[in-house]
Amino acid sequence: MPIRPRSSIRGAFAFVRTVRRWRVRSWVAFNLCLLVAVAIGYLHFTSPPPDVSPEAYDRIALGMTWREVHAVVRAAPGGYGCYWGPGEVRTVLSGPAARWDRWGSPDGILEVGYDASGRVCAKRLQHRPDRPASHPEAWPWWRRLWDRTVPTAEPSAIYDPF
Repeated sequence: MPIRPRSSIRGAFAFVRTVRRWRVRSWVAFNLCLLVAVAIGYLHFTSPPPDVSPEAYDRIALGMTWREVHAVVRAAPGGYGCYWGPGEVRTVLSGPAARWDRWGSPDGILEVGYDASGRVCAKRLQHRPDRPASHPEAWPWWRRLWDRTVPTAEPSAIYDPF
């Protein structure tokens, strides 16, 4: 009697039989991990890129609240790509900032400082005037994901997320 080679489909059925024997806690743990992975993937793929441009910088006024600034920039603070400076720097300061929000993209770096009451007291934009700003609402999903990182605490001429 000749020996038959194992079929890959038999291995798949063996996995299905193993999964069918899982306990309830194994099913819950597996489905919970799957749900978390799907939620993180969905949020990552659908997160909008920031509007880092001179136009957005001009729309941000001293005294605005955190919500008003985020409505202008249209994204959570963070890094959405690498910016290779140096470039033109525009700064407005009216007092010391208690905390900062920072957005980075290939178009530039936008920083907004808030005072103790949560109002804008400083803003800074570093961008290259020879390069027109892209329109983030027209970016494809893969461009939003490319080199997406958290910006550093210190600004630099080369926007390096680490």
